Amino acid sequence: GKIALGETASTLSGLAYVALTDLGKIDVAEQLHINATDFTSVADSDCTALSQNDHDVMLAHKTDLLPDVTELMLTDFQDEITTFSGLQGTSDSVHEVSPTLTKAFVESFRPVRKIIEQIKLLMKPYKKSNKDFYDRVMASTIIPAVNVHHTFVNITVVNKNVSKVVEGILFTLTNAKKTGTTDWEGKLTLDKPRAGKDILTGVLDGKVVYLRHIEIKRGRENDFDIEIDG
Repeated sequence: GKIALGETASTLSGLAYVALTDLGKIDVAEQLHINATDFTSVADSDCTALSQNDHDVMLAHKTDLLPDVTELMLTDFQDEITTFSGLQGTSDSVHEVSPTLTKAFVESFRPVRKIIEQIKLLMKPYKKSNKDFYDRVMASTIIPAVNVHHTFVNITVVNKNVSKVVEGILFTLTNAKKTGTTDWEGKLTLDKPRAGKDILTGVLDGKVVYLRHIEIKRGRENDFDIEIDG
């Protein structure tokens, strides 16, 4: 959605830029963004704001842009901006399973490594008979180093008085500026927080039920099993 919006925005802005420049309205033209990467290289919210800015500039000067950019084209552009805005944040649902995906990714190399070891054994006869061939095959069996540096804070909350999980606690990492709410299983994963010392705060029904100084280890899953009263 972001790529598609970036293409639409940059295409229309490019047409408008030329039309406005030809009319001598350089100051207005320079308010537009004519490269798709201007939109796709920024955060989703910034992409939306940038697209809306260009749309509004073009709409304000619509009569200067005819016939290259029409009001109907701008209406479709606005619909695309609105649609993309509604998509923002949907990737969070993917992030929730990132720890599982990371483990699966690492495990996926096991059969590859086994096959490579077998190839190396089969290649041994060529070490003397065809050294050049042997060296080229051996070089191709080297697996590039793949470093997985995802950092997660996994929280599980239990009411210690009744031994039940607690749903709906809003947790905040002060320094990392990450927030999230425990689900029906009393669980929450905050993905890619800043490593180091932080303050973890839990609020339920407007009341602070958890407040601790914690340390987040980089490139690993940081598990916090929390018990609260009440």
